[in-house]
Amino acid sequence: MEFDQTRRVSSKKQVVLTFERDEMKQGNMLVGKLITGKNMNIPTIVGMIKKGWQVDKELEIIELDRNQLLFLFRFSEANDYKRILKGRSWSILGHLLSIQSWDEGMVLKDVNFDLSPFWVQFHGLPLENFNCSNAKILGDTVGETMMIGWE
Repeated sequence: MEFDQTRRVSSKKQVVLTFERDEMKQGNMLVGKLITGKNMNIPTIVGMIKKGWQVDKELEIIELDRNQLLFLFRFSEANDYKRILKGRSWSILGHLLSIQSWDEGMVLKDVNFDLSPFWVQFHGLPLENFNCSNAKILGDTVGETMMIGWE
């Protein structure tokens, strides 16, 4: 099955691009950037991701930009995709791997890798203060609370 996507290249030209929907495996792709100031070995990064993520089925990792350490992750199983996205944040050799969903029609330059969700734990709370309201209050002190662990 094919579909056309028209993009305006300039004010005078239009280009029609054709994609194979099956090849794109929509809904099962992530884009990621390793946030580091160091030179990193690409095969080492790829090997650590595959080992750490332990996907049930095939995971294809495509290097998009070696200098910026940008990757596209294509999952053959939706369950693997969902687990990896939900399990953020991910670390490779102590460096943040910022990942985002990749959806049809996205442009790589528009993906924001500046923000990444983190799991945060708070210890030493009195038991009577251990509830969802207070967890949200505490979570909001360090960023935007996206999910509370026991919900």
